Amino acid sequence: LMHQQIAYELISIFSKFPKKDINNCKIFFAPFDVRFPENGETDPKKIKNVVQPDIVIVCDKNKLDKRGCIGAPDFIAEIVSPSTVKRDLNDKFKLYEKFGVKEY
Repeated sequence: LMHQQIAYELISIFSKFPKKDINNCKIFFAPFDVRFPENGETDPKKIKNVVQPDIVIVCDKNKLDKRGCIGAPDFIAEIVSPSTVKRDLNDKFKLYEKFGVKEY
């Protein structure tokens, strides 16, 4: 329950940003797939690095498709809980860093 409340509060804050400040950026929340293709892979079924961050902001509309985002979004927020702390702060951080997520 706390997880959803935190996500709601963050999304509320982001949604109040003046449109001129976030241009054409779009805000998404889980479940929303972010896929990180390796070696130029374009077949969605073969992309192995798929995550569902709590909050995602994408400013490049070309990265969006019917399944979510392909490639690094501009911003990712993970709401850390005791059961996800290792995955969020280690595994996902390394993945986001490797693929060039600008803000985490």
